[in-house]
Amino acid sequence: MEENSSNGKLKKIIRSRKIFEILFAIQLLIFVGLLVLFFTTSAIKKEDTCNEQECEISKEVEEFNNKFIYYEGDEKTGTQVKYLLNEIKKNNEKATNVSEIIRVVKGKKNKNTENIEKISEADRDSASKLSQEIKAGYTYSVEFTKDEVTGKITICYIEKL
Repeated sequence: MEENSSNGKLKKIIRSRKIFEILFAIQLLIFVGLLVLFFTTSAIKKEDTCNEQECEISKEVEEFNNKFIYYEGDEKTGTQVKYLLNEIKKNNEKATNVSEIIRVVKGKKNKNTENIEKISEADRDSASKLSQEIKAGYTYSVEFTKDEVTGKITICYIEKL
């Protein structure tokens, strides 16, 4: 009888040990999973962060573009387009560098207009010239091209619909 009792205790101990080993393995897997999650999240955060100068430049570009981007799209009224052209005109007048000038082009943006020559001083009054042709009773399509390097808006295409 004592042998049966000790056999039962031994089986319970073995069963308890197996349960312990399984629980330990599960805890180990959870720990490894958390480590992997932590390091991949840290790597992603490092990629997303920019140094102070890069962040400042991107904020500056975003601020610059936000003055104009509201007007982008189809079905813009003549009044909205006039406001846009006035914003571009003010921008071009205060531009101290040719890279800050926005060229205004009459017509739709397409593959042929993508390869037009670089922005120059001659583009400074392009908004004023086109503004005279914009009428309040019509709708227009407005599109922008951004500089590939800086991300700033450089060309504004306006087409009467």
